[in-house]
Amino acid sequence: MIAKIEKINQESIHNGKEIIEKGGVVAFPTETVYGLGVSAYNGKGVSQVFEVKGRPNDNPLIVHIADISDVSLVTSNFTNLARTLLEHFAPGPITVVVDKGDKIADEVTAGLDSVGIRIPELQSARDFIKATKVPLAAPSANTSTRPSPTTAQAVFEDIGSKIPLILDGGACEVGIESTVVDCRFETPIILRSGKITREDIEKVWGSCDVATNTSTVRSPGVKYKHYSPSCKMLAMNTSNKVLVETTVNKLVKAGETVVLIGNETLKDTSFVEFINLGTTVDDFMKYYYEALRTGEKLGSIIVCVLPFTENHAEGLYNRVRKSCGGDIV
Repeated sequence: MIAKIEKINQESIHNGKEIIEKGGVVAFPTETVYGLGVSAYNGKGVSQVFEVKGRPNDNPLIVHIADISDVSLVTSNFTNLARTLLEHFAPGPITVVVDKGDKIADEVTAGLDSVGIRIPELQSARDFIKATKVPLAAPSANTSTRPSPTTAQAVFEDIGSKIPLILDGGACEVGIESTVVDCRFETPIILRSGKITREDIEKVWGSCDVATNTSTVRSPGVKYKHYSPSCKMLAMNTSNKVLVETTVNKLVKAGETVVLIGNETLKDTSFVEFINLGTTVDDFMKYYYEALRTGEKLGSIIVCVLPFTENHAEGLYNRVRKSCGGDIV
């Protein structure tokens, strides 16, 4: 099987709908990353998603719907907190965790009694979900542990031999996965950071906590190795260009082929490959995964330099830590 890549439009959405109806899986774009969609009611189909990704089956999936009016398809206990956050931030990069509805396959939630619900911001994604007439369980459309795909080509490179169709909606605008918030209690609890921050949620609800215990996996992206390039990686939080150059020089002398990713201030470091991520946190998030995929083809180690403080870039720091498998120096 070799996946067809089709621009997302009325015709390709119809083709994708037919695959979903037969219990198959289809990759589709969202504003965050590309998702690997399957009916959330079809346990056998959901099992295919885990197989395609090589994903542990105790790692729950997020369910995507087209409109807030569709939440009844996923849960019978839509809390006031969940409604408030979705009404404020959705369509957009937020996932709310609520009690699982009876029709949602157990495979989606890894046997948990909770489920994450998201409404993508990208209109064509919502059009596709609406056409299928079912909620779509959809993890990122990549091989497990790899950087998430933000283009149709990245999906093809990872799993193009395992699925029938990739709907191409261009490059993703946000570039990292949604913020996941447990909304089953009085205070929202962030289970996975994303573009929407703790501060953003506090402005809406007045309070917000961040989970520290991941022994029970209530959200994707919190337990296993994630978002990692095939080469080595080092991450630095600094605006000190001399420190970066010293670090890179040591690596070069040790025989490494260095790919430096960061902002414009580093671009004249001419003795290494350089990938510009832009100047803002949003820029870095948008281009980060694609830079990892490019960088692993160019060198033996990627050095990612973050010029921002963590409290202004929670989601980005979360992904970078997962990518490099350790601390940011």
